[in-house]
Amino acid sequence: KRFSLAPNPPDWARAALKADGGHIVKDEPPIGWRGSPGSTLSAWAKPVNPTPPAVMLNRVIDGSLEVKIVAPPGARAMTLELRPTGKLTDATVNGRPAKILSEPGQWTRVYWQGAPEGVAIGFRAKGPGVIDTRYSTIADRWPVDAKPLAKMPAKVSGNAISGSTIVTGEQRFTW
Repeated sequence: KRFSLAPNPPDWARAALKADGGHIVKDEPPIGWRGSPGSTLSAWAKPVNPTPPAVMLNRVIDGSLEVKIVAPPGARAMTLELRPTGKLTDATVNGRPAKILSEPGQWTRVYWQGAPEGVAIGFRAKGPGVIDTRYSTIADRWPVDAKPLAKMPAKVSGNAISGSTIVTGEQRFTW
C-alpha cells in the first residue's frame, strides 16, 4: 500500500497514491504511526520486496527471554509493539529495567532510532506463554522496485516520511 498521513493531501500526493492504479480509501495508519482520526489515506500498490527487520525470540543464559529486533540496512527508525498473553516480570530494554509489559493483553510500543544493533526487550515468564509482536521500520528512500515518484512541485512541502519506505509485519512467539 501507499499511505498519506496528511489530512488534506495535495494533488501531487494523491497522484503518488494512485500511481499503480489503486483507489484512494480512508485507512488506519501503518504500524507505529499516528494520524488524526480518519485522516490517513491509502491506495493499493504493486508489491515490492523491501528487506524486513530481523525479529527473534531468544532465551538468555539467566533463563529470561528477550524479543530482539534489528533493522535492515538503511532504516533510520523502528517501532516494535508487544502484547503478552500472560503476566511478565522484570522487563528490560537493552538490559535496563523498564516499566513495560506489565499488563497481559495490552500493547506496549517501543520506538528506536539510530542504533544498527537493534533493541532487545527482555522479560521473565512463569511457565509457557505467547507474545504477539508488530513492527515497522522506515528508510528514507523509495523502494528500488517501485514505480518512481513524480518530482514534488516547488509549492508542495513533504513531511517526515515523504518518499520513504515503511516495512511492517507481525510475528507471534511462544515459549
